[in-house]
Amino acid sequence: MKAGLDILKGINRASLLSSGALLLFLMQGFYSPAIAQVQAVSNDEHEVTLGKSLFKKVAPNVTIIEAPIDSQIIKQKLILNRSQTYRAFTVEQPIQRTAYGLLIKDRIFFENKKTGILYEVVVLPDIHRPYYNLVWIDDKTFAFERSLNPHYAVRYLVNVWLGKLTAARSIKYNY
Repeated sequence: MKAGLDILKGINRASLLSSGALLLFLMQGFYSPAIAQVQAVSNDEHEVTLGKSLFKKVAPNVTIIEAPIDSQIIKQKLILNRSQTYRAFTVEQPIQRTAYGLLIKDRIFFENKKTGILYEVVVLPDIHRPYYNLVWIDDKTFAFERSLNPHYAVRYLVNVWLGKLTAARSIKYNY
């Protein structure tokens, strides 16, 4: 047992705990006890089955394009990867004024800080729902969620080095 503790001497325990907490948060959508008890909910965008991968359904509808840099955009939910070489953020774009107020469309971007190139992650169908829980998994992968309805969402993982979607999984919100 003492040999096992010697290995941990050089590791920052706070970062180890925060990494473990992040891993548990992410694994909630990728491995869940809900897989054993398959629950399905009919939805107009997807047939949602908890714990199942939606990658095959979603991947053809997700594209990553190079976007023009606009100094006027207001970056929200800005997050940097650990080495601070990439940043991801959302932008709220007003698209239409209605009797109830302004209709807003969320857009999601990531930027290579070394080259200054900006990329947009375009997710179709283009529903007017915001992106949530923007978080870096490691230096090359970030995750975000977009709700399908008030109870279910899709968690997307994007690899910025490859410039493509690497996973998509259905999750259930627990209020």
